[in-house]
Amino acid sequence: MSDPGVLAALWDRYDLGRRPWLRGRVIHVGKVPLHTTSLAGGVMFILLGVLFLVFDGTSALPSLMGADAEFAWEERLFRWAGAVPDRTLLLGLAAVAAAAALAVLLRTRPGQKEERHPPAEHVRADGTAKEHR
Repeated sequence: MSDPGVLAALWDRYDLGRRPWLRGRVIHVGKVPLHTTSLAGGVMFILLGVLFLVFDGTSALPSLMGADAEFAWEERLFRWAGAVPDRTLLLGLAAVAAAAALAVLLRTRPGQKEERHPPAEHVRADGTAKEHR
């Protein structure tokens, strides 16, 4: 699963959109009101620009491995990928997409809401919720 996919799964699972610590706040710098999320985004873009200026567009950044090792990896991966026929790859991707679509269709039925139940330790024997103190 990709990073955005993991983030989306966590976002839905833990209802992160309603968490107050993830919501930005307005701060005032003098008379200028700034939102913390806009400020964080601006700072990241400034740092990215400085990185590009200092490292000539990242071309001067050091590599994890030398050019010869990168070429050898590229050659090995090219040979490995060439061994898989195009039809097999397409059929495999189609099967994964069909399974994902089927899982979504079976999980959500139109007009049906998901019921949220409190955890068992917060429910009395008669089924009513205990009060939190």
